[in-house]
Amino acid sequence: MSQGIWILLDHEGRVLRTGQEHFKSGRLRQILEKRYPGIRTSDITATPVLGRDGQTIRDMLGQPFQLYCVWLVAGSPLPT
Repeated sequence: MSQGIWILLDHEGRVLRTGQEHFKSGRLRQILEKRYPGIRTSDITATPVLGRDGQTIRDMLGQPFQLYCVWLVAGSPLPT
């Protein structure tokens, strides 16, 4: 399981929702599409979160703590 923070963005890059949770690697898009029925995602990026010292922050299991950005496809309904 991965722990991370995520941002759901519309196709133009406007922030729609945010969150922090544990999830299985590669499953965040499916989790968000199930949580917000009708949305369709296109892309996802994962970026390690760095501390003030420039080092990657790690979760309790020693895995890198990630920031995930998930974009909706053009024309996707917005989450309700």
